[in-house]
Amino acid sequence: MKKRLLKLLTIALCMAIMVTTVFSVSVVAATATPISTKEELNNIRNDRAGNYYLTCDIVFTPEDFLEGGAFYNGGKGFIPLSTNGRPFSGTFDGKGYSIKGLQISVSGLVYTISTTPITASSSSGSTDDEGWTGDYPIPPSVEIPTVSPVVGLFGNNTGTISNLYLEDAVISGNATNGTKMYIGGITGHNNGTVSNCAVKATLSGNSAAYVGGVVGYQSAGSVVNCVSNVNITSGGRTAGLAGA
Repeated sequence: MKKRLLKLLTIALCMAIMVTTVFSVSVVAATATPISTKEELNNIRNDRAGNYYLTCDIVFTPEDFLEGGAFYNGGKGFIPLSTNGRPFSGTFDGKGYSIKGLQISVSGLVYTISTTPITASSSSGSTDDEGWTGDYPIPPSVEIPTVSPVVGLFGNNTGTISNLYLEDAVISGNATNGTKMYIGGITGHNNGTVSNCAVKATLSGNSAAYVGGVVGYQSAGSVVNCVSNVNITSGGRTAGLAGA
């Protein structure tokens, strides 16, 4: 009798655990947006404060980045999901899935994180809060930096990125005006949390760049249980985990 009662109690406990687990998963699914395609991944930039999770591997092909491909973007490849002035502040849970074959190639006049406005009499303009402050006079002869210094799947992270494998990525950043850049597989600049992530990639940057396999510049926050297998060329400061 006692053995039978113990067996019944054990079964009941197991069922309770199963119900609790299913309930927990349903709550997560109900409050976060599932990502299952390249297009859905790309659309994260439209709500950088949202919560997301992968439902499968996301696989890019070389054709995606050729002229006429969905992610050619004038030869720049995939555009980082966030920038210095507009960081990713939500949550992204890779659920152990991979993003494969990503290509990012950022090149041009790069603004710095704190830029002194140009003072001269001419037409007014700004770079839309990306490092510059408001409208100010710009001489017609001056080329305005328009390229973000933070390069990676997520350019700048202040949120939480977890359980993601970035596989066979090729990521590069070149500041034609010699400005410092921050280049990483998962994120170029991290002020949030990156955990349980792995990166296999080839990364490169100009001689002033901070280049890291997972994070380019670890400013604040944390990087936990992450690994990388990367080939890094150039860069002023480089490392497998974080460039600086």
